[in-house]
Amino acid sequence: MTPEKLSFHLINYIERRSSEKNYVFKLALVLMCLSWMFATPIVLLFFLKDQMPFAWEVVMQKSQNLTSNLEQLAPGLWLSKKVFRLTIPVLINLMYLNPTIVILFQIAAGYLTSVSSYKLSFRLLKDPVQATFLTAGLAFLYFGRAAYFEYDYCWFDAFSYIFILLAMQNTNAVLVFLFSFMASWNDERGFIALFVVLLFHQFENLNDSKIYICDVFKINKRVAAVLGAAVLYVAIRLFLSMQFDMHTPLNGANFHVFNRTYYYFLIGNLTFFEGFWLLLMFALILLFYRKDYLRLILLTSSFLIIMVVSFCVSDITRSGAFAVPLVFIAVDYLKQSQSVLTMRKLLFLCLLVSFFIPPVFVCADWTAKQWVNTQTLVFLIKQIFDIL
Repeated sequence: MTPEKLSFHLINYIERRSSEKNYVFKLALVLMCLSWMFATPIVLLFFLKDQMPFAWEVVMQKSQNLTSNLEQLAPGLWLSKKVFRLTIPVLINLMYLNPTIVILFQIAAGYLTSVSSYKLSFRLLKDPVQATFLTAGLAFLYFGRAAYFEYDYCWFDAFSYIFILLAMQNTNAVLVFLFSFMASWNDERGFIALFVVLLFHQFENLNDSKIYICDVFKINKRVAAVLGAAVLYVAIRLFLSMQFDMHTPLNGANFHVFNRTYYYFLIGNLTFFEGFWLLLMFALILLFYRKDYLRLILLTSSFLIIMVVSFCVSDITRSGAFAVPLVFIAVDYLKQSQSVLTMRKLLFLCLLVSFFIPPVFVCADWTAKQWVNTQTLVFLIKQIFDIL
């Protein structure tokens, strides 16, 4: 079968299946299973452990005393940075959750990431084929597999990513505020990523002509909601700092760390977007060619801020993944000047590249061998051969 016929049948299949009522949920389930195959099978090991990992002990203690400054932990210990990461401890406190239930919620967050990605993509592109390619491509990034990657360290990245996506997907200002606020309190990088959410709501569905300063200051309700969430987050954080002596240690999160991480600049940046670098570079080049310098500066600045933060900590890949929502801003811009066929080809290429790039997690504190851990698919195959 020729590539042309293969692509025709694939597109025809997606168009036919996307008309079904529950297509997005079936797609998300398939992508969850595929993404899980390329993640590290730590979830299989977590439930076999006799003793709760120390990170979970800290989280559970924090849930019992939300204003604790975690002074019992050494300032150099990375867990001491959880002092202001309150979203999950608050949920544990309010809903009387245990680690097992939180893990199940995290898996559900990974599933909902694909659901939300598709719904947002379809809203922007009005084409189920493009939305499917984009959603599938994201499932093979760390952004899409974070829910299945770790359960011992209590990073809770999957919650941050779904909150950011929901803040972008929703058009109701109250929900935009709520999810922006929850993303901020789940991780400081979620607060930084609010700049991306703000830009998305500011420029969604604007035509592809140049924007000017006046366009930046046309604040709509959703932009106001993001700004309100950011201001309230800062205000409450300052209050907690002064009232309860809560402070985030700067050990391991400062510009000095850059001296250790700049070696991994290329591989680290690659793992942020993988195949979607093609789409982003296409959008940036087009912005430059059209002399839309203000939009170019805003998009580039939002990425550079997140990139700098990513290389000021040791866990580079998970930090840079907070920039992935920029993909939606890029497709929203490109759709207005590119044909449906061109966008389908571009997004399918992004999907293919992301699928074939091995799942690498760059961390300056790990050896290069640890960056590529045993994947669930390989793990299961080994178990089968051991039994045989």
